[in-house]
Amino acid sequence: MPAFLSIILDEYGFIFMKLFIYLFCLILITGFVFYFFNPEITLLNDRYRGVFGNPNGLGIFCLLFFFLLQTVLIKKPDLFSKKEIILVIFLIVINLIITGSRS
Repeated sequence: MPAFLSIILDEYGFIFMKLFIYLFCLILITGFVFYFFNPEITLLNDRYRGVFGNPNGLGIFCLLFFFLLQTVLIKKPDLFSKKEIILVIFLIVINLIITGSRS
């Protein structure tokens, strides 16, 4: 995977990473929207799980997503605006709070 990622970064630059982070945000937003419109999809024993199989899976996803975001921001600080960064971090934190995961 690192070699593949290196090839993609050489070919497309950090715009790929920006789109990759947007994709992760879309996954989190999808679960959040389903939570309000069809809670049976996103709840497991009254714990929020988003579109994942269990709440701890969502917690691990959010944690690794946060690490990816921070790594991208260290490498390319001007890739996202301040509002985008705040929105993405808020999305991660709100999903972690609702899930009740120990992550």
